[in-house]
Order: sequence, then C-alpha cells, then structure tokens
Amino acid sequence: MIDIWVALIISTVLLFVGAYLRDRQIVKWGVSIIIVTILAGSGLLTNVTATLDLTTLLR
Repeated sequence: MIDIWVALIISTVLLFVGAYLRDRQIVKWGVSIIIVTILAGSGLLTNVTATLDLTTLLR
C-alpha cells in the first residue's frame, strides 16, 4: 500500500514540474504513472506484462 502512495506522490510531483516547465512529455509520464498505479492497486493489472503494454500504449 505504501508503494501506491509513493508512486502517486512521485507522479503528482512530475505533473507539477511538467506544468511549471510546460513540458508535455513530463506531464504524460506523470499521467501514465497515475493510471498504471490506480489500475495495479485496484487489481485490474496483476502481471508486469500488462503494465508494460499499457505504458507502451500511452506513449
């Protein structure tokens, strides 16, 4: 459970830094980390392959 909170905090920091620097790639990374964290935390993503496939699609 702590891992989920750490991932959400890191992604929120990435979102703020990306918004401040107006860098869309950093914002995309933050959003993709949030989506993957929520899906993995809810049990929808249970294996690493599905997580990697989702992050590849979000690029």
